[in-house]
Amino acid sequence: LQEFWDEYGDPAWAGPFVYNQNTASVVNHPKIPDSFYQGAGSYNSLFGSLADLPRGNNSSRWWNATWQSSGSYRYENDNDRDDLQDERVRKWATGKIDELSALDPSGENNRFIMSIGFHNPHTPFIAPQAYFDLYPIDTLQLPARIEGDVDDTFFDKNVKLNQSTLNVYQSMIDSVGEVSADGTVYNNKEDFIKAYLQAYLACVSFVDTQIGLLIEALDASPYADNTVVILTSDHGYEWGEKEALSKNTLWENSTRVPLLIRVPGLESNSGKQVVLPVSLVDLYPTIRDLCDLDTDTKKTPLGRDLDGHSLLPLLRDPDNGSWSGPPVALSMVSGRNGAVAGNKNFAVRSRDWRYIRYENGMEELYDHSNDPYEFTNLIGSTDPLVQQNYEQLVVELFTLVPELAMDPKNLLVDSSFEWLPDVSSPNPGEEMWFTTESPTNIWQIKRNRFYAYDYGNYSLTFDQRWTSAAAVQTIVEPFNSNFHYALSFWMQTNTTNPLAGSNDVAVSLELWTSPNAGGNYMYRDDWVTDVENSADDQWEQFSGIIDASSLSQYDGHSMQLRIQRNDNVKQVIYIDELILDAYQPNSYGEWAREQGMNTIGKFYDIDSDGLSSLDEYAFGGDPKDSTSTGFSPELSMGTNNVSFYFPHRKNTTLQYQVEYTTNISNNSWLTAELVLPNTSDDYDENYWKASSTFEIVPEACFFRAKIIP
Repeated sequence: LQEFWDEYGDPAWAGPFVYNQNTASVVNHPKIPDSFYQGAGSYNSLFGSLADLPRGNNSSRWWNATWQSSGSYRYENDNDRDDLQDERVRKWATGKIDELSALDPSGENNRFIMSIGFHNPHTPFIAPQAYFDLYPIDTLQLPARIEGDVDDTFFDKNVKLNQSTLNVYQSMIDSVGEVSADGTVYNNKEDFIKAYLQAYLACVSFVDTQIGLLIEALDASPYADNTVVILTSDHGYEWGEKEALSKNTLWENSTRVPLLIRVPGLESNSGKQVVLPVSLVDLYPTIRDLCDLDTDTKKTPLGRDLDGHSLLPLLRDPDNGSWSGPPVALSMVSGRNGAVAGNKNFAVRSRDWRYIRYENGMEELYDHSNDPYEFTNLIGSTDPLVQQNYEQLVVELFTLVPELAMDPKNLLVDSSFEWLPDVSSPNPGEEMWFTTESPTNIWQIKRNRFYAYDYGNYSLTFDQRWTSAAAVQTIVEPFNSNFHYALSFWMQTNTTNPLAGSNDVAVSLELWTSPNAGGNYMYRDDWVTDVENSADDQWEQFSGIIDASSLSQYDGHSMQLRIQRNDNVKQVIYIDELILDAYQPNSYGEWAREQGMNTIGKFYDIDSDGLSSLDEYAFGGDPKDSTSTGFSPELSMGTNNVSFYFPHRKNTTLQYQVEYTTNISNNSWLTAELVLPNTSDDYDENYWKASSTFEIVPEACFFRAKIIP
């Protein structure tokens, strides 16, 4: 991007760090517990005052960055030290303002944009002692938390457990009570988090000072009254809530950022807040409007229009501005490469609600008007208001990310084996897959850089001929005999590395259950039994369905999926991309699965024909064809009556309702009697012809059929 800027300022780097010149490497600070340093890493583990001079380990007090050539950072005291990076950045920016002002005393002849990036409050949390003194630890209050808050959440089922946010928290827990090299001990997690929070707040105040000095320089220049100022950040922070410490979650504290905009001429709105949710993607359209830029944003006619929406109407009228943007702000986090939307985790935040949809389809829903700390996941609530907001937010998410409408739910975690170590022991620790293999065989559960899809990197590999142990995953949701469980997966047998066995590869995928997750699991049924590839060295998809209706005695049991292979095989096999879904027979969910759709999007209009997917299901339309809107209703006029006929899906639990009105303009509809059809009167094999007959007919009457939610 450097080609688009006239000048770059001071290079960005984090620091200072503790550095060992003999080994040319970063080392731990003596006050930091070693478990925290080893688990959280050199960036996330380091926090404290510049006055805490590191000694020992051949460290040269403080070092500017993590590499040798960055050099030693000089610190005598807060008033006699080298500048920190944010101070260097601020001085470069204020110097540039002075330089421009000298060339343009009127402030009318130079147009410029300055992008000023401060590092703080990013890790490591290092600041001068004076900023720590602003926040005595005994005065700090931690954010509201409750024990077990993580129990109804699914972040850890969709983000690899060793990624920073979860790992930083767990490393902190592991280091409670541990004696650091200088004798520092944190006796409980509250003490540790408060010390960490103090350093964070010190860094916030430190960078706030730099921003204040920058604004003072601008206000003292000829550009004070004709320059737009935008202040924002890239993410928030978790402080132990839901067992997370850091960023990259989809909860409120991580996704919400400050956004302040100062616009010349709009001083009367100074200090006002906009309650509508907006996104950082809205900044560029806003800048275009504020600066009267009207050039095409696309380099070629094949380019895409901007995703964001100008905030100018809200800046002009923060209380009642009419904005063209969506009613939600979108956030995304991912631990997987590529641009496949189904491999990402998304959240949308409306004014009062937050909805999270993880990559395997698990969901969370929070009502901020009653639950500002997101303590209660409302997914599954039967409250009509909750249901209404849930359905609206799903539609908003699918409108912003349409690909999700065709991405099915998956009851499995790490279904493409991206989390497994390259070689793992029979119980790979906190990963989701484990094995029934003897501990003497450490090769049973492993992954290989051989995969079925371009957006994956690995597959499960069975590469020993003698083992018949199963690869196992315990499923998050309990067993329900009202469902059919549908499973699909990809498999390949490999001939390039033959094994010294005598049997062809045969694989079974089995359902096991136990009254509780820690109990004794027993075999219940097979999805597939002894299936084999029809050809070698080719990926082939297999699938199977378990009708659970005959297993009602196991309702509520914990479920396991077991991948079982026969022994003494001749070939290495790879298994990838398992998808396990559940649906009720003769339901919208079954139909949506057959269409390859996400079952939660029943009120989303995939083909933009004015009908939701549920409408298409109920009345015979094709959800992916805008020209197919279902069977047309019919009217039959008699001497003193009129009959209204409409399609009614066979063998469904849907409830239909017929309504009529004599004045379509006032949107006041009355309920009519519904006559269920007989089996000989239908549109086709899937739809009956239902009717309502009116004995007395006004001069004008309008009819409609609808689905009762």
